[in-house]
Amino acid sequence: MSAKSKTIYVVTDGEYSDYHIVGVYSTRELAERCQSATLADNIEEYELDAVGYSLYDAGYRRYHVTFEGEQTYVEQSKMDELTGQCIILFKGTPPRIRVTLYAKDEKYAVKIAADYRAQYIASGQYDLDVAENLRYSVFHDLNDATIPELDCLHNYDRH
Repeated sequence: MSAKSKTIYVVTDGEYSDYHIVGVYSTRELAERCQSATLADNIEEYELDAVGYSLYDAGYRRYHVTFEGEQTYVEQSKMDELTGQCIILFKGTPPRIRVTLYAKDEKYAVKIAADYRAQYIASGQYDLDVAENLRYSVFHDLNDATIPELDCLHNYDRH
């Protein structure tokens, strides 16, 4: 992201399948004029070029690792540098634990996810009775992790 970020103003109208963009403006004043003239519902603000790609550029990809009984499933997902690493518990038979994380490849994604799963179970939070109606719970969040900290997770088995 450049040193000076730029805010854009998006005028929107409608809901659900009727939701649409009426116009995109460089100033709030122009957006308000558009909203007034068109009777549009909202003005949304966005930072132009706000999401950086530092993790991607450092070789990281986003993975979902799901542990279901004795099975482990791994899938690469869309990059979203605004979402940190977390554990999600799904109730079921057998119960599923899903870890969303950034890793350099599937091998490390599974290793790191297995460590998080073990920490999660050891923490005592892995209680299916309490999680009866729980869709997910964040156990570990690395939103603010730096690339060197993530690199350390990938090198732990080399010590």
